[in-house]
Amino acid sequence: MIEEEIVVIGGGIAGLATALALKRVGFQARVEHKLKSLVTNLDTGAIQELGLSGTKENREDTGVITVHRKALLETLAEELLPDTIRFSSKLISIKSETLEDSSKATLLHLEDGTVIKAKVLGRW
Repeated sequence: MIEEEIVVIGGGIAGLATALALKRVGFQARVEHKLKSLVTNLDTGAIQELGLSGTKENREDTGVITVHRKALLETLAEELLPDTIRFSSKLISIKSETLEDSSKATLLHLEDGTVIKAKVLGRW
């Protein structure tokens, strides 16, 4: 059985953002990476890189900036420590159980037979 303090089910934007927010308040914190966006001028084909953390003067003339979902997911994932994300894990069941020492636990049963005991569980 694997024991985890916090388990976030769902590796999409909400799940990764939650994991990153938890990290920022003291759970496995690392240095922040700045998100950037590439903008293509459709008339000229010129590509310009825009940082999303510039000064107010730099941001005023950029208008709305969109970020591709893949780029956002990759940026969020890069902020987390290695092995934070468990890929290809199909959840079969979630059960609250009383353990031998009379404590309560949430047990996650995965398709590959892995059982994860979690103190805190979030699902997105």
